[in-house]
Amino acid sequence: MSSRLSLPLLMLCAVALVARTAAAAAEAASTLQAKNPSPASDASPSPAPSHTVPSQDVFPFPFHIDDLDNGLRVVTVQTDFGDLVSLHIVVATGSRNEVEDGRSGFAHFFEHMMFRGSKNYSADRRNQVMQQLGVDGNAYTTNDYTNYHETFGRDQLDRVLEVEADRFLHLKYERPAFRTEAMAVFGEYNKNSSSPINKLYEVLQDTAFDRHTYKHTTMGFLRDIVKMPQMYDYSLEFFDRWYRPEYTTIMVVGDVQPQQVGAMVRRHFGAWQRGSHKAAIPAEPPQAAPRHAHVPWSSPTQPWVAIAFKGPAFSAANRDQAALDLVAELAFGPDSPLYRQLVVNERKATALLADFGDSTDPFLDVIFVRVQDPADATYVRDAVLRTCEALKTTPFDAAQLDRVKRHLRYRFAASLDSADAVARAVVSYLARTRTPATVNDLYARYAEVDSTDIMRVARTYFDTKGRTIGTVAHGDAPLFAPAPDDTATPCDAVLLPTKSPLVTFRLVFLCGAADDPSGKQGLAQMTAQMLAQGGTESMTFEEVTEALFPMAASFDAQVDKQMTTLSATVHQDNLEPFWTILREALTRPGFREDDLARLKLLTKSYLEVELRGNNDEELGKEVLYGEIYRGHPFAHHNAGNLADVEALTLDDVRAFYRDHLRADRLVVGLAGGYPDDFADRVRRELSARLGGDPGKPAEPAAPPVPKELARSAMTIVQKKTLATGIHLGFPIEVTRRHPDFVALWLVRSFLGEHRNSAGQLYQRLREVRGLNYGDYAYIEYFPRGMFQFKPDPNLARTQQIFQLWIRPVPPQNAAFACRAALYYLHRLVEQGLTEAEFETTRQFLRQFVATFVATQDARLGYALDSSFYGSGDFVEQIRSGLASLTVADVNRAIKQHLHTDRVQFVVVTEDADAFVTAVLGERSPITYQAQPAAEVLEEDKTIERFPLGVRREDVRVVPVAEVFAK
Repeated sequence: MSSRLSLPLLMLCAVALVARTAAAAAEAASTLQAKNPSPASDASPSPAPSHTVPSQDVFPFPFHIDDLDNGLRVVTVQTDFGDLVSLHIVVATGSRNEVEDGRSGFAHFFEHMMFRGSKNYSADRRNQVMQQLGVDGNAYTTNDYTNYHETFGRDQLDRVLEVEADRFLHLKYERPAFRTEAMAVFGEYNKNSSSPINKLYEVLQDTAFDRHTYKHTTMGFLRDIVKMPQMYDYSLEFFDRWYRPEYTTIMVVGDVQPQQVGAMVRRHFGAWQRGSHKAAIPAEPPQAAPRHAHVPWSSPTQPWVAIAFKGPAFSAANRDQAALDLVAELAFGPDSPLYRQLVVNERKATALLADFGDSTDPFLDVIFVRVQDPADATYVRDAVLRTCEALKTTPFDAAQLDRVKRHLRYRFAASLDSADAVARAVVSYLARTRTPATVNDLYARYAEVDSTDIMRVARTYFDTKGRTIGTVAHGDAPLFAPAPDDTATPCDAVLLPTKSPLVTFRLVFLCGAADDPSGKQGLAQMTAQMLAQGGTESMTFEEVTEALFPMAASFDAQVDKQMTTLSATVHQDNLEPFWTILREALTRPGFREDDLARLKLLTKSYLEVELRGNNDEELGKEVLYGEIYRGHPFAHHNAGNLADVEALTLDDVRAFYRDHLRADRLVVGLAGGYPDDFADRVRRELSARLGGDPGKPAEPAAPPVPKELARSAMTIVQKKTLATGIHLGFPIEVTRRHPDFVALWLVRSFLGEHRNSAGQLYQRLREVRGLNYGDYAYIEYFPRGMFQFKPDPNLARTQQIFQLWIRPVPPQNAAFACRAALYYLHRLVEQGLTEAEFETTRQFLRQFVATFVATQDARLGYALDSSFYGSGDFVEQIRSGLASLTVADVNRAIKQHLHTDRVQFVVVTEDADAFVTAVLGERSPITYQAQPAAEVLEEDKTIERFPLGVRREDVRVVPVAEVFAK
């Protein structure tokens, strides 16, 4: 099924079109599944030559095709997206091949069994190996094929192919595992059947088809699913029939050489034996009269009307499918007159979309409408049918056609942003034609389509006799909330639409803990938590939790100094009900006394127990910020202090919500496979329901410049603890909008990349001397570093500090470690980086920076931060900055922004007096368990006497009970 034109359907109405597995739905929503010609039989097509793509083709990457003697095809697509490669193993079998009575759903079920073990790799062993190799993979089944896909480092390709070959050539599993998986598939069917639109599609297929295997969804008939546990022997037969090289295409996308890829595949898959099985897919007879089906729904739901016609089998050799793709956009897309009529102007429908998908054999072209009022269902149906009839005789002008053609072309091009995305863009071509060249053929057909083609395909396929209309409705179910005020000016937005089946929300208010009123520290945090964990006007928190549980969804709040973020990720299947709850949580919060009491208790427990009592490292970091920003709006912890939190009232929360969480401070962040109109809906609905002026650009409030220390100072948090933690830092003017940001980002990585062993501090303190667990440097706020490897996004600040984190050391060596940290910083300031140090760090960061945005959620978060800073795409900012950076630039930035005087030290230790005596004395020697090299001992002599520049009168000892107290 093509997600070019059916993507709105997948995103908006959560149709998992063939009720496929969660993995399949995920893949289908993120894949640009494309149009492919129908082969004459199930045999593999004839070999295709190597192909170098000319510039006018829409698919811009060169590819090479290599056919093995056993019928296996290897397609290598060469890209330059870095060290990651994407491997897709496409088997041309899906629910279409399930021709035997009682065997529906087996292709999907067998996909599950392919993860249950093989001759040389048990399921657990395979998982272990893949984890060790850093493989990110899964599989999914469609009507026409099954795809096994993995992304991993290029150097692991040969090993991954070896493991994959073992299951494709030597699959092995036992009856108990088979039966266990069969019950899991049954549970998956029940899950999918809980969606009214999924059920509607299932009934629509069953009604529209009589003989063809498209009569059942990929999940299969329920009567067949319940019998699957008894089909162990058949599963072995299924594997023997279909998992053969002539039905399989292996595609590798990445910075690889075709000859090397081909050699690897031959080595591991060359012994695979060609099969001989073919299935006689029953042809569907012409439909003699229109059909109807209704799905009664027991719980409230908006009605859906689905109007389906028998479409063509896909072919890029003629214009039929290309013309129908254009019809879907022209007649039923968001720019169409019918959409403006039903959805925008009359508001009789809340969704209108066309799913004219790809298929090996003739399938269904469906127009879906979600009706606002059940009484309008007939009116809406008739409006769609009138449009279908008008298409047969009313031409579209050339400008309209050209506009849609350009949209399709550039939307496809925009999707090709990684090796995996490129693979997904062409995988369905491989299932049918086994060559990516088909995509260029298809777009050539788009270019040829004219208005007469549009009218011809409408007359051919929008035939009344071949029509099936399906509906699902609750009857007298209550309507949803009224539509939002469309006259409201939408708030700001950062949008990253993708083909993912997941929709990620990050709703960022440009306010935070820095806005806490005096005497009410923690109010911003408490207000945000009341939105995320306090229920809505109509639902208690317990009811919200219960409603979100089957969606596997939740939403969380994160509060920093200048950002308050509500974030969530939900599957597109559940987008509408989830958005209904999230919207009410933001715009009609419950604000109940019992929720406030519960959240106050949790906040106090966090401050007292989790932070002060159990996390010395995070404690020291937060105290450091408090000391550096003393008397500044950034000084207090985001969660507040115990005394203020205890005194917070519901009136305080309501006032902060009213005054700060306004539309003119909101930036809507959305990523993933949301419907085309969804982002605008979210912006308008929130703008209409929240206060403030959404037409005014959101700007972060500008706090005062922090007061610099006159000289270095030290704060010691005294608590009962086994080790001594050390933090030191000072304010810097550098943020992501500063021209020296990339230079300092490189410097802090050289000193100590978070949780990375290559940094100088890590090497000199841990590796050489065995002092502690790790030592890192930062130029941006990075909370929760004890528990995670990458910083959370949406902690953007207009002011930052430079910080060194020396993870806890034994008390007898703590003073030495403190001096050592300052010594290495001093040496850096005095000497700078060498050319070799600079180049090594730069090369590492060029690749490593991509890991910061490895997930959809992270990409969205960093995009929002870039909006805050006005700094452009983060990865591009770093890479382009590194490309033009010189060691001279870096050393100048070090001299300008870093120093070793006026440093704030924070130490968490039990014996404060002993530490002060040791660190401020004449020397602080180190005690070794194992003697290091002579050069290290020589350096120790310098470090143990290195002055901190702290006077005894500038040392402050604070009992831990006083931290965050008031």
